[in-house]
Amino acid sequence: MNDMNNVDVSVIMPAYKQAKYLEQAIFSVLDQVFSGVLELILADDKSPDDTEAIVRKIIETHPKGSAIVYFRNEPNLGMAKNYHKALSVAKGRYLAFCEGDDYWSDPYKTQKQFDFLESHPDYNTCVGRYKFLFEEEQRFEENRELFDISKPLSLKNYLAFNFGHTTTFFIRNNFKLPEWVDNWVFSVDQCLIIYGTGEGKIKYFEDFLTVYRMHQKNQTSNAAAETHSANNLRFLENVNKDLGGKYERLIDNRKKLNTFYWNLVQQSNPVMKLVLKARYVWQRWYGINVLAKKGA
Repeated sequence: MNDMNNVDVSVIMPAYKQAKYLEQAIFSVLDQVFSGVLELILADDKSPDDTEAIVRKIIETHPKGSAIVYFRNEPNLGMAKNYHKALSVAKGRYLAFCEGDDYWSDPYKTQKQFDFLESHPDYNTCVGRYKFLFEEEQRFEENRELFDISKPLSLKNYLAFNFGHTTTFFIRNNFKLPEWVDNWVFSVDQCLIIYGTGEGKIKYFEDFLTVYRMHQKNQTSNAAAETHSANNLRFLENVNKDLGGKYERLIDNRKKLNTFYWNLVQQSNPVMKLVLKARYVWQRWYGINVLAKKGA
């Protein structure tokens, strides 16, 4: 991790009000067993806690602290613009991600994904399995997918139903996010895969690589559901336009999924919840197992 002029991997770590968990997140990246050069871009979005003090102490005391590239926004930019800024300074040939309240659980994550993309030029993206950590209960739960993750995947599979978690992403640094992404806080992760994958393939590692921490802030209130639903629909419309309508049927199916999901979030009637859940599951299955296989 010494030659920062020839960076192999840039890890993007946005941080805001996550001081309680930040040290674990940073150490999980710095302590990776990796033969190449890694930089950790810590993007502090003017967090009103001890984020800056924690980061500066680690830079001074950790054996690999010099790998941290730290900046603090003045004023606060918001999640999407903070991501954009961090990406703009990334020097690595590959990009990886870990938010300040999550962490990497596999010390060989970087090496595994780096080696794979180095030896498979037809792939642009890697993801992997992960575990949910329910903070209040201190309980772990493994993620599951509704398709065979051992096979090569592509953009159409991701458009059928977004899979993986941001913490597991590993992407070639040869793309740019469209400027409109700055206005879509809850779709930055999907845009990373969509625009980073392009015409390439996606490798889904069967190993558990990371931990996604679930606590109260991760849960969307009913009051915000309608706003999120409308934003997601506009996000999908923008993606469809950028892709020239090539996957319009898949994206239309995702719009239906979006509507069912947010209606389900807001629904209080138990019978209607069951009906909406059944429609949601069927629509998801149809996208994954019918439309994606047709190349819609």
